[in-house]
Amino acid sequence: NVTQIILRNGEAVGVKIGDKEIRAKKILFTAPIYFLLDLIDERELPSDYVDRLKEARMKATSLFLIIGGATRPLREKPVGTWMLIPRSEVKNIDSYYLVYEVGEYLKQAPEGRYLVSFAIIPKRTDIVRKNWLVENMIKDMSKVFPNFDFEKDFEWRTTEYFPIVDGLERTIDWYYERRFQNTSPIKNLYVAGDSVHELSSGVDGCASSAIFAVEAITGEKILNLEEFYKVKK
Repeated sequence: NVTQIILRNGEAVGVKIGDKEIRAKKILFTAPIYFLLDLIDERELPSDYVDRLKEARMKATSLFLIIGGATRPLREKPVGTWMLIPRSEVKNIDSYYLVYEVGEYLKQAPEGRYLVSFAIIPKRTDIVRKNWLVENMIKDMSKVFPNFDFEKDFEWRTTEYFPIVDGLERTIDWYYERRFQNTSPIKNLYVAGDSVHELSSGVDGCASSAIFAVEAITGEKILNLEEFYKVKK
């Protein structure tokens, strides 16, 4: 893993991996942007940029996930995509739910079996109460999917807790162009990924962010946003 971004006179000139240094003309950083704090001495960055990175780290979000293999779909047929369950539909966990039921055509489960997952954004204080989270998530989802028995219809079930790919909340202060830009205060250091300027979120966001980063690096325009947002008749 990269342990340091090497700077010379305020310019990125390479990276350090263990004891090995690799020189580079340009560097594209694709991890959540606040990890720059671990790779660059804060004194090399403008103080307001450091403050913004620290704020981003504090606003990092993670998912708590129940995932399992079931003997039946949540409804009559698998939905085959994400379902967003708003806070207004649940009462035990203060979070919206992301429910994913894999379509049979993807063949990610044996025939007659179904892969399903339920995700929330938990409060930091609730992470240590895993059993409590599971119990109350099941209470919420049992109301949403009344025909699915969370005790009998799972053949196996487990939980996971992990950072969201962008690791950064989406509020009015951290949305679209208000996110970090694809350039940085360090010459020849560029950033891409879902924690910086992009058009969407998740994989889609990472892809559009990569395009913006390439535009910044090459100086060439790749994506015409006016054409992109035109409604085709």
